[in-house]
Amino acid sequence: VNLNARTITSDALYNNSPCTESTIESDADYCTQLKQENRHAFKVASALSKTTPLPVNQFSETEKDHGRITQRNIKIYPISPFEANLSHAQTLIVIQRCVEEKGKDSDDTSFYISSHPITRGVKYFATLIRGHWNGCEIQNHWNRDANLGEDKTRIRDFNINCNLSSL
Repeated sequence: VNLNARTITSDALYNNSPCTESTIESDADYCTQLKQENRHAFKVASALSKTTPLPVNQFSETEKDHGRITQRNIKIYPISPFEANLSHAQTLIVIQRCVEEKGKDSDDTSFYISSHPITRGVKYFATLIRGHWNGCEIQNHWNRDANLGEDKTRIRDFNINCNLSSL
């Protein structure tokens, strides 16, 4: 498969050095979600978003759909591969979501790391991440998780995870 100039988006299961390195070696870029499983990168991302006074760029959008109102605030910050503990990391993307549904409010913050330069701009990253959720997570991942329990796996072996992702 020729991945030249493509972007691989992934959820937190694949935010590890072997996955990001193989993506870069294939002449592609990555944008991967961070969760607490990658403790180092998650802590750094959380701290950077709280202590850095101003993001490089930010964007807000509101969506009214399915009986709920979702407000997303997307911010981008520079990050080094050393800080992220992921090869070729350049951009930290922080998405803060506020959802109002049936009179109840909920807040959520998600972190993503990308090998794309920060100069791509906040709208580029917002579109990339929304595309991942609409294409992979909603249409594909939910089915794999509901039927195969993918999110419950604690396997950290690179080859096994690659095989799981190919199902």
